[in-house]
Amino acid sequence: MMGAGRLPGAKTAGGGKKTLSLLIKIGITIGIFLVLLAKIDLDAVMVRIAKQDLSLFFLALAVLALHLLIHAWRWKTILETIRSPLPLPRVLRFLSIALFFNQALPTGIGGDAVRIWITNKFGTGISAATNSVMLDRLCHMVGLMIVVALTQPLLAGMVNVDELEWGLPLIILATLGGLAALMALDRTPKDWQRWRPVRAVAYLAADIRRIFLRPPALAKQVFLSLLGHGAMIVSYMVLAKGMSIAIEPLTLLALLPPVMLIAALPISLNGWGVREAAMIGMLAFAGVPAADALSLSLVQGVSVLITRLPGGVVWLLTRVTA
Repeated sequence: MMGAGRLPGAKTAGGGKKTLSLLIKIGITIGIFLVLLAKIDLDAVMVRIAKQDLSLFFLALAVLALHLLIHAWRWKTILETIRSPLPLPRVLRFLSIALFFNQALPTGIGGDAVRIWITNKFGTGISAATNSVMLDRLCHMVGLMIVVALTQPLLAGMVNVDELEWGLPLIILATLGGLAALMALDRTPKDWQRWRPVRAVAYLAADIRRIFLRPPALAKQVFLSLLGHGAMIVSYMVLAKGMSIAIEPLTLLALLPPVMLIAALPISLNGWGVREAAMIGMLAFAGVPAADALSLSLVQGVSVLITRLPGGVVWLLTRVTA
């Protein structure tokens, strides 16, 4: 029986390369905020945030809680597809703990590592635990690419920037190419498969094919990913409405997917700073003042953080049976 406490390997998680990576992300985050705050009237930001309607703020929190449930459902279907099923309540508990570590703490221990560790301790095995988390990340990104592709016509009608017109399709094509390459990773000589890392990669490739080459499994992942991204976009819309930011929902639908895509890049601390800069840049095409765009991004980030904090309580109360 193992209680909530120090994670295995915590002594090494904060050292060396991980510490350097964390410091770089913190530096990028702080640097972006310093640049933004030097150019934006902070008083205007605070005034806009103070206008937030509390009823709509709590509605946005409810939508983000729904987003968490959808995420858990998607991960559960992945575990079922790779033949390592877990009940939804347990999946939701493990995911809540992982997202708490991922969002709430500036630590070198990533939420994905926590999720792999806790799922493995439950008994799925390290291979299934690792592959399920990697597949969940992959399905998330593929779903986001689909959202970007679907909203591209709307964006093209609002934004006349050549880089966006060819850059986003290029990213989508690169993602599809990378996905095809991942599915072929087990095409290695049999002699190589006596090495554990090669076998691990081969298992991952087989699990990727189970998801992406089987229409029923792929349809589930696409549906749940689109549902999850849709919930996230709706939360932005509700918060914007609550702060009386002058922007139409359809305009937000067109402009937010690229922001979400950029914010997903692992170059800052949990997306902070990068998300704000991307939000300001994209919403400027709709004539939204920088202070309003920054306000929306900050309140959204805080809202996500609030919905992830209960995972810390779950972690303190959890006992994981090996």
